[in-house]
Amino acid sequence: MVPTWVLEKWNISEPYIGMELPFSYQSGSMQETEQKTFRLSGWFDEYDYIGDGNIAYLLVSEAFCNEVGFDIWSNQETTADMRFSNTQNIAEITSTIESSLKLSDGQTLSVNPDLLDGNTNFQTIAVCIILGLGIVLCGYLLIYNVFYISVSNDVRFYGQLRTIGTTSKQIGKIISRQAMKIACFGIIAGLLGSFALSNFVIPLALRTLTEANTGIIVAQRPIIYIGAVLFSFVTVLLSIRKPIKIAKRISPITALHYQNEVAEIKPKLRSKHFSASGMAWRNIQRTKKKSVLAVLSIFLGITACLVVTLFIQSMSTDNFIDSAMEHDIELTNQTLVLGYRGEQEQLFDENFINELNLIEGVGNISLQREQTIIPEYSEDMFYSYILDKYQSQGMEAPGVDYYEQYPNRFYTQLVSIDAEKLKDYIVENGMDYEGFYNGDYGLLVTDKPELFPSDMTLRFQCGQISDFEAVAGGDILELPIGGFLPSSYYGGLSTDAPYIFVSDAGMEQISPDAYISQLGIDVNSANEKQVVSSVRELCNQKGAISLTSKAELSEGLHSAKITLYTLGGGIAFVLAFIGIINFANIMFTNIEVRKHELSVMESIGMTKKQCRRMLQMEGFWYAILSLVLCLTVGNVLLLLAFQAFKGIVEYATFSYPIWMMIALAAILLAFCWFIPLLFVNRMMKKTTVERLRQN
Repeated sequence: MVPTWVLEKWNISEPYIGMELPFSYQSGSMQETEQKTFRLSGWFDEYDYIGDGNIAYLLVSEAFCNEVGFDIWSNQETTADMRFSNTQNIAEITSTIESSLKLSDGQTLSVNPDLLDGNTNFQTIAVCIILGLGIVLCGYLLIYNVFYISVSNDVRFYGQLRTIGTTSKQIGKIISRQAMKIACFGIIAGLLGSFALSNFVIPLALRTLTEANTGIIVAQRPIIYIGAVLFSFVTVLLSIRKPIKIAKRISPITALHYQNEVAEIKPKLRSKHFSASGMAWRNIQRTKKKSVLAVLSIFLGITACLVVTLFIQSMSTDNFIDSAMEHDIELTNQTLVLGYRGEQEQLFDENFINELNLIEGVGNISLQREQTIIPEYSEDMFYSYILDKYQSQGMEAPGVDYYEQYPNRFYTQLVSIDAEKLKDYIVENGMDYEGFYNGDYGLLVTDKPELFPSDMTLRFQCGQISDFEAVAGGDILELPIGGFLPSSYYGGLSTDAPYIFVSDAGMEQISPDAYISQLGIDVNSANEKQVVSSVRELCNQKGAISLTSKAELSEGLHSAKITLYTLGGGIAFVLAFIGIINFANIMFTNIEVRKHELSVMESIGMTKKQCRRMLQMEGFWYAILSLVLCLTVGNVLLLLAFQAFKGIVEYATFSYPIWMMIALAAILLAFCWFIPLLFVNRMMKKTTVERLRQN
């Protein structure tokens, strides 16, 4: 079985079962290279090549391994994966497994770090809860407004029912039954719509946009539909409580003169000149409670939409690639990677670098050197770090004197870095930049500096790795440790001893012939793919060089990018739609409950044009108040949400959704201008006399 990205590299766009693929491989003796034509039995998506530098992992049968001399149960490197049914108390579970397996030297038990990171889980849950509460509140306000309209319109009807003996309890039941009937129709329609969307529309969109040649599987989870039904019913029940209380309190006399909770405003001296905006503002102040609910519902809808858009933009694949790669092209010497079974080699020699410079489009080339070192083990200096490291991985730490018995197993890498890249970090943390630049001290990589002595000098020997042990050679050297670097500065596998970073000058003093472990290449040409192809051809001549490029990663993550924007955009659209529907409901409520008042004003001289203008200005005031709230309180909520989200997705970069904000503001202002026109024109189809008699 072959990964799909490998098939794409071979320009195989339409693979099929039984396709013949020639490969060369080494037999179990690792001495002879054999040729064999394999038959393709399947293909799969995998993204390990993003971190491994385009190293492919092909799957073969156990029978083939035995045939060519690879006994998976002998001394060959073998990995067994386990999936836990319950991830609670994972450290305790893995410790029990490790002790029961009685692992020998060279056998390790590693745990997915995400299962051990309780903070991340808490942050994930917190973000989901906050976002969920925002959506629930939007839904609550939407349903509340609908039933508030219904109760306001039927106040006199409820009053008439009270006069013929209907009790408050019976009126409550009438409204509840009405709500349940509407909820049933709405929930059934929603379930059918979501089923069609998830099973047909989204898969069709993903197939069309990503040009996927593998099947898209739709996973059905009945619990999701059940949860949606329960959530909707609970939201409806909570939303109708207030309208039911209003209806129950209404007496027959009150119902006759009911004016929708209009508040009194103190009289003020005003100009005789008609001002639509001033009148609209006074109307908003008359019903402060309703106005607050109106602004709050619009604010929540827009803010929830902006939060989702912010999350989508901040976790884009472009941000992921920029965080994963510093340069356009990165080359890694695989002979220096931990776990490599073979001799270390200097693959990036002077001739290789000169040939790279001759490739058109290649710009600046940066070097990273590494030297294997064997520090002198000291319990006081290192054992707290070792104990914490093993415990964080759910593993049993070696004994206190283990590395005194096996000193060659306590080794690490001395890594050089351009001092300019760390200048800001060094200055911010009060360290001596000039001293680091000149190689006077090194920086130890750890997230817990408190585990080490405040004043420490590292004594070590340079060496090489052979069969998972370091072979020391040369004199004992000393290097003062002047500070600490977070582990994010060096990803991938790590040794039991912590990594040490020094400047280029420091590496030149300690080990002038240190191996070049990585090359970072910046591309000047716009045709980055052509440059990558030329660099790859050069690497293939050397072998054991992995190449990773931003262009190839972007292409490989294209499907993920489209999926992210499709699904995330759909969620943002739904939230924005809820906010707009809320706004339409609010405007409809304003006009519907004031039909009599507007008719009276027309009868004493207000023109239809002035009436439309006044209602449009009311909508405009609602929009302005909502936008001001979004740009103040909403922006604070955006920052808080992003800080929590940053703890979950480390590569996330804050990118304010300015275009979404502009689009929502434009839509909101357009709606506030045109929706009142629609409702007013509908109301004014009847004459003023007819409306006065009706009301």
